[in-house]
Amino acid sequence: EPNEIDRLKSHLEDMSSALVASEQAQEMTKTTADRLTTDLTQSRKKFTEANKNLELLKVTLSQSVVTHGLPDKLTKNIVNLVEAIKGGEKPQTALLAAADYNIKDVELVDRLEEKMGLITLMMTMAYKGGVNYMDTFGVTAIWETIIYRHLYEQKITIPFYEEKIKSDYPGGYVKDPMVGMHDNVVSFDLNSLYPSLIMQYNMSTETIAEGMIAQIDIDKILNGQSFDNKGYSVGANGQCFKTKTKGVMPKLVDSMYADRVTIKKDMIAAQKELQVIDKTDKQKLWNIERRISVAENEQMAIKILLNSLYGALGNRYFRFFDQRIAEAITLSGQLTIRWAEVAINKYLNSILKTKNKDYVIAIDTGSLYVTLDDLIKAVNPDDPINFMDKVSQDKLEPVLEKAYNKLYGIMGGIENRMVMKREAIADRAIWTAKKRYILNVFDNEGVRYSEPKLKIMGIEAIKSSTPEPCRDALKEIFKVIMVSDEATVQKSI
Repeated sequence: EPNEIDRLKSHLEDMSSALVASEQAQEMTKTTADRLTTDLTQSRKKFTEANKNLELLKVTLSQSVVTHGLPDKLTKNIVNLVEAIKGGEKPQTALLAAADYNIKDVELVDRLEEKMGLITLMMTMAYKGGVNYMDTFGVTAIWETIIYRHLYEQKITIPFYEEKIKSDYPGGYVKDPMVGMHDNVVSFDLNSLYPSLIMQYNMSTETIAEGMIAQIDIDKILNGQSFDNKGYSVGANGQCFKTKTKGVMPKLVDSMYADRVTIKKDMIAAQKELQVIDKTDKQKLWNIERRISVAENEQMAIKILLNSLYGALGNRYFRFFDQRIAEAITLSGQLTIRWAEVAINKYLNSILKTKNKDYVIAIDTGSLYVTLDDLIKAVNPDDPINFMDKVSQDKLEPVLEKAYNKLYGIMGGIENRMVMKREAIADRAIWTAKKRYILNVFDNEGVRYSEPKLKIMGIEAIKSSTPEPCRDALKEIFKVIMVSDEATVQKSI
């Protein structure tokens, strides 16, 4: 029937449309499936790559632990952090544990800085030298910068760098000590020996008198030989230096030295004040200790800079390196300290009516240690410490001053810069070898201690390789040795 045909035709059209829609939906589903498959493949690839990176990180960390010796706790925290990320867990706990370790590490560094002030010292040196912080760990860069800045102000061009040859040359003089125990000892120290030699002899690259070499011998000069310096300053290696114009290096050293003298006076004044203040006044105590700490850092920074100039001059990679200057410094230093030994022994032998007796126990570069025990026994003073202080100031220091004026007349120079002052006064001292000794110090550079302090150099008691309980035990027995007889020491041991 006509109506049935129309109905069937309409139904067929509907079925055709549905089929088209179904094919479209199927195509869309296939496209979506393909995209999801691609995404899944990429995700798996990324996951595999992440796993490889995590494993590589673990290997790298393990190697770092072996190389740098990371603490076990830190290593464990890092491994836990990696495992937490790998397992898909939130890593906050492991991160916080690692952060906690880092906080403790920073606190330790802060405590070390508060006690030792090394970071402040480095920053002070960098500021004074006009260099980056890392440059303070060497000597050539900082001194090249200091000299360059000075020459730039004078509109002088620095010389080009040249490859130079260096050979072995003598160092400082260290006398074989009189090993054993000595009573009533005073030490004398030359103020900044090497910098002072540079100033006195006018040692600088542009002041070298080319071709002028004096034929001299240290031992002969010590025995009284003299010579005509012809208006030059003559280093103990025979090298002559011009004296009409002050050299660049002596100028720089002189300026720094004057600053250090002023700062050190303030520091010593504060140290004296610290010995007598009321220790219960915490605010005043903190202020004085802070003044001492700041002054100590400043003067130490300048001292390191001054002494490092010799190190730079002895380094062939230094732009201004000249071995003639480096050798002149060390050999003149040997002559200078041995000249003091001769003067002290001559004076003490004269007043004590002894013959050729050696009263100088030890010498180390710019310091010498003298026993006044025979003098104490002869005079028998009520207060040996005050007596040794007065003898050093009123008798021995003038003897040294007169001796160095005489040496200056022989060797020549810009001006006599050799100043030797009494440093420590000890009622007892022990030497075991070169650079290994203990002093029971009552007074150091005019600072009188309320209780004597041990000055220990080179002995196991202060070496970090000695276990702390052993170091403490050694220090305690040293105190007993300094104030007791052998029977008491044996009992204490």
